[in-house]
Amino acid sequence: MDDLCLSSSPPPPAGCDAPIYLEALAPNWQNSSLNSSYNFAEIAPVYAGSFSISAMITNAYGALSVK
Repeated sequence: MDDLCLSSSPPPPAGCDAPIYLEALAPNWQNSSLNSSYNFAEIAPVYAGSFSISAMITNAYGALSVK
């Protein structure tokens, strides 16, 4: 896949045609993760912006998956 991106804030950076995360899971994307728990609005730690994604793999073969 080309032109996917994660961004710290809207609007997406130039050249990003399919943003996945813009301070939340971007519109038209669904969380379909397996054997895990994710928070798409974690407040700490954050590299840039206000939110980040936190992950807790709860069983073997857990994965972050968005479609």
